[in-house]
Amino acid sequence: MARSRQMTGVAAMKPAALILAAALALCACGPAAAPSSPPAEEVPAPETDGPKAQGFITANTAPPEGAADTKGDGVFRDDYGRPFQYGLLGQKLPEFTAPTSDGGTFSSSDINRWTVIDVWGAWCSDCVADGPYVDALARAIAQDPDLDF
Repeated sequence: MARSRQMTGVAAMKPAALILAAALALCACGPAAAPSSPPAEEVPAPETDGPKAQGFITANTAPPEGAADTKGDGVFRDDYGRPFQYGLLGQKLPEFTAPTSDGGTFSSSDINRWTVIDVWGAWCSDCVADGPYVDALARAIAQDPDLDF
């Protein structure tokens, strides 16, 4: 007859603590709840310390009087380090490839119509503040069969 050992006291709590820690770790790795989005007609105003967006940039304009090339690279920037002009604005998109969030690869050669490409970073406060506007833009573009986002 096999003899079983019964754990008592602190020894009995160690496996329970290990199981609890593993369960908490697995819960933390689970999918996040679906974010609730505001109604289409209601876009919350972003809260930033920087200047507010005035609209989409569709043409390069001259830098304001007094602007300086502070980095010595020929690019005039505002107090936040953002360029006043964009070198590729109005130009043909250069060929490039990039990884997609699903593990695939995106190629610029696949673009065959007007397309909005939003490049952003979670560390960029301007990008995060623009999130509600980008979301509204994506919903609007989804209504036009001639545009991609």
